[in-house]
Amino acid sequence: AGAALAWRGVGGEAADAAVAVAAGGDDADDAVATATELDASRAGLVRAALLQSVREPRALLVLLADHTQRLRAAERLGAGARRTLAMESLQLFAPLAYQLGVGGAFSDLEALSYVQLFPKSLHRLHAWMAEVWPDAHGTLRQLTAQLASQLECAPALVGLTAEIEVSGRVKTVESTFRKLLRRQLQRAAGVADAAARAEAWQAWQRAEMEEVEEVKLLPAADGGSEDGGGGLGATEGGEVFGLEYGSEIEKMLDVVALRVVLTPAADAAAQLGALMQKEVGEAEAEALLCHCARREVLRIHTEVPGRFKDFVSRPKPNGYQSIHTNLRLPDGRVVEVQIRTAAMHAFAESGGAAHQMYRGEQLASTAEVPMLMPAASEGS
Repeated sequence: AGAALAWRGVGGEAADAAVAVAAGGDDADDAVATATELDASRAGLVRAALLQSVREPRALLVLLADHTQRLRAAERLGAGARRTLAMESLQLFAPLAYQLGVGGAFSDLEALSYVQLFPKSLHRLHAWMAEVWPDAHGTLRQLTAQLASQLECAPALVGLTAEIEVSGRVKTVESTFRKLLRRQLQRAAGVADAAARAEAWQAWQRAEMEEVEEVKLLPAADGGSEDGGGGLGATEGGEVFGLEYGSEIEKMLDVVALRVVLTPAADAAAQLGALMQKEVGEAEAEALLCHCARREVLRIHTEVPGRFKDFVSRPKPNGYQSIHTNLRLPDGRVVEVQIRTAAMHAFAESGGAAHQMYRGEQLASTAEVPMLMPAASEGS
């Protein structure tokens, strides 16, 4: 925890409060009072200063491990101190872990923080996912095999691809909750009346602190998926995020997702050029293969209207390229499909659009949540 001293003096009193808690301070009143000031900008300054000033990179791993252990033992602390610790995890430590490329090893930083800050909502989400997608991993395996078979036998792709890889994942409860939380923060930002916005957050805070059954994290399922269980559909429940919970969750269309990665044949561009009777470059050939694969996918499942997104022809600002769409299964549930080439995938995984960086930015965006923090009078 000594590496945390590099934060001192960065970001004002808010950074000092983060240092005190990270280094083992127990003054909950002071920590809670200043944690509410640690907005997205200041949290980013703290993380940047730590990365720039630490002389021994391994000290950062020790710091992350120390904070994770403190979070696991948070029940020994008072309510205010627990929530302060959890908020710092979401604002500082979890994004830092993803910046270092070790986010998966420190996933508890996010999962346990949500348990402390949003126990009621998280409890409902766990129950809902277990009810709607109890067979998520089995369904994913079936869809992966079905899609791989369809693409490998597709006449339109024969000879144009050297390899076709189909994989998938089931979104974790924590990742699903993060997305829902981000949507709520975006809606709240659109409320012009700051007093009304603060009052809404405080009401949510009080509701979250009501007694709930113990929140248990879903175990990682077997089958090689990187994530835990999840699903789509309506469920009972009151208002969460200020909306009917079921209707909000139904907008989550990527809980189960498949990814198609195409490796073009060495002469794919030449073959396509001959077929089209014009010169075809490598980039155009890759785009044509992606769209061809999408057409094959739609031979076996119906596309959800309005969900097709072509980031191949129109890349995202960070350079990310892929085709995204959603398919409706015969039972009415919806899954996401991403289609890209091997080169696009390599850039998405390790370039400027890398998922580790993207997830770190998502977590950092929760820095606007401090309005949910308890009053200093709650103490420890």
